[in-house]
Amino acid sequence: SFEQPKPAVAVKLSGQEVYNKVCMASHAAGVMGAPKVGAKDQWEPRLAQGLDTLVTHAVSGIRAMPAKGGNPALTEENIREAIAYMLGETGIKTDAAPTAADAPK
Repeated sequence: SFEQPKPAVAVKLSGQEVYNKVCMASHAAGVMGAPKVGAKDQWEPRLAQGLDTLVTHAVSGIRAMPAKGGNPALTEENIREAIAYMLGETGIKTDAAPTAADAPK
C-alpha cells in the first residue's frame, strides 16, 4: 500500500526552539558580529531601533546574517519569538506580545 503524504502544516516552534535550531550557531559566540546572547551592550542599541525593526532585519537579512538566519521555512512570528527569547536570556524584557495577525478570529 502507498502511504498518503502528510499535508504541509506550519509547525509551531517556541522562540527557544528556533534559537536552538537556527540562531544559536551565530548568536551564542557572536559569529561575524552577531550580538551575543547575554551581552546587553550589544543588544540594547539594536533594540533601541524597535523590536519590529529587529524582526525586519532578521527576516530580510542584515550584514553577514542571511534572511531568516538561513532557514526559509521560518515565519516572521518564529523570528519575533526567537528574538524575544534571546533578549530575555540577555536580561532585557520586551513586550513581545502577539501581533494583531495572531489574534483569535
